[in-house]
Amino acid sequence: MYYPFTAGGEPIYVHAKVLIIDDASLRIGSANMNNRSLGLDSECDLVVEAHGEAEATTIRAIRDGLIAEHLGLPREQVANEIDERGSIIEAIECLRGKGKTLRPFEITDLTEVEKWLADNEVLDPEGPSGMFEPTSGGGLLRRLRRTPAVKH
Repeated sequence: MYYPFTAGGEPIYVHAKVLIIDDASLRIGSANMNNRSLGLDSECDLVVEAHGEAEATTIRAIRDGLIAEHLGLPREQVANEIDERGSIIEAIECLRGKGKTLRPFEITDLTEVEKWLADNEVLDPEGPSGMFEPTSGGGLLRRLRRTPAVKH
């Protein structure tokens, strides 16, 4: 995974959700891969599948254009490098530089609050009812309730 940076070296927050698979499938949409997005929010996603070389070429051009945009390079240069190397990652590694570029995503240590939120899935309800349950009965905090131990 790579993260885009401006010419001044500042990270760019990318909210777009684009998935390109093997030049055969292009997905653009608003859905996140979590319970809230898939079961609660109204989302709109579009998937285009290539059923021939013309569609595959278009999907590949979109892919190369997006990579080129974040590297600050012409699309043709990126496309040629990918074709020559046979690897998107090797092409990015060869083409990325200082300033406007892509850098490998680095996992940072989570704060205690971030760990707690992730462990308890507080912000990821399983469905619409989870958003409106009172917190005393569970709601978004339902996973924090402890089930009593069974005595034998």
